[in-house]
Order: sequence, then structure tokens, then C-alpha cells
Amino acid sequence: MGAPLYEEGLPANDLWANSLQALYEFNPLEKDELLYRKQKFGKHLEIFFPDFRSYRSPNADNDKDELAAMMGQEQLQWLKDGLKESTATWKIISSHDPLGVVTGGDGDRDSFGQEDVNIKGRELELKDLLGFIHDEDITGVVSLTSDVHYTAYVNMSPDKAEGGWDQFKPLDEFVIGPIHAGETKQTLASSLLLFPHAVFKMYLTPMLIAFSFSLFTRILRP
Repeated sequence: MGAPLYEEGLPANDLWANSLQALYEFNPLEKDELLYRKQKFGKHLEIFFPDFRSYRSPNADNDKDELAAMMGQEQLQWLKDGLKESTATWKIISSHDPLGVVTGGDGDRDSFGQEDVNIKGRELELKDLLGFIHDEDITGVVSLTSDVHYTAYVNMSPDKAEGGWDQFKPLDEFVIGPIHAGETKQTLASSLLLFPHAVFKMYLTPMLIAFSFSLFTRILRP
């Protein structure tokens, strides 16, 4: 198998620094440029790329009643402002953690949701964002995400919400796993429990989703 890639006992902070350097070197990013950004494709499509890694609270905080960060207040405000100011027909939030699927295990929920009927932890940050979209009557917002190694379509709807809050617009989320991934029956239905079980799940292959999205962007190209 060859020699280990890293010295035994190398601090995690060193691994993080090396990984971050590689990220900048292999992507069209200037050194120290913010990772969250947006890009417009013609008049109908604008894609927002939030950074769900650099500002997040420890996963254990996601089970606490008080607010836990995923984006942090500055980035959250950037996303709110961008969605409000966007004139695009479709506003895609393209992220590497799903909004409507619970990931991780007890004490280590690593996305927004956890399987408690109460709204807490990172769900409070997401509630802030979805409430803003509702209050400002922003239309055409769609989530395109990955992380969970399977593919699915999740529809989150306020008319089936739990957790005592339903002041949000219906939101569609397309989950795209690795290119070799297939369907799964283990999807946790929108278990943010802001609107859990408010879901129609349709399982798609990554190639079909990629083809559909490519066709979609070509159609909207000016």
C-alpha cells in the first residue's frame, strides 16, 4: 500500500491548512478570497455558492436549544441580500450540505437538521433564512446539494410542517450524490422538523440530474 501520506500524529490544523491551500490552488480563486460567492448566467439563472465549512459551530451544538451557526451572521446576511436583489427567474442555492435531509448521528448532526421536533441549533439559522424569503416574497429559490452519497428530490412544504412554524415558501431540493450513486430508500424526509415529512421523494440518478440541469441552463442562456 506504500508509505503513509502523512506523519502519524500530525495536528488536524496542519491538515486543514494543507487542504485549504489545495482548494485555492485547484479552483479559480484568488488567495484568501472568500469561498462564498455568486454567479449569474443570463437573465434567468443566478447561482449562490455558500460556504458551510468555514464558519460553522461544532456539530454537537446542533442538538442545543440555542442558535448554532452554519453560515454565520455575515454570510447569512450576504445570502439574504443576494436573494433579495437578484432579478433572475431561478435562484439556485448550490451547497455541499443539504437543507432538508438529516445527516450524521446522535451528537454529531453535521448539516442543519436533527431529529427533534423542536427547532434548535442550526435549524434556527435556516429558519431565519427561510422566513426572510417568505417575508420578502422572493420567488424561484431552489436548493441543489450533495454530501449524502445518494440522489433524491425533496419537496419541503409549509402545509405539512411540524415544529410549530410554517411561515416559509415551499422549497424544492435536488440531492446529487457521486456519479456512480443510485437511489436509496433511507432518505430522511425533510427532517429539519421545521417542515419534516413534508416531502415527496423522487429518486434520480446523478447522470439524469446532471443532464437535466445542463439542459436547463442551455435553455435559459441568452
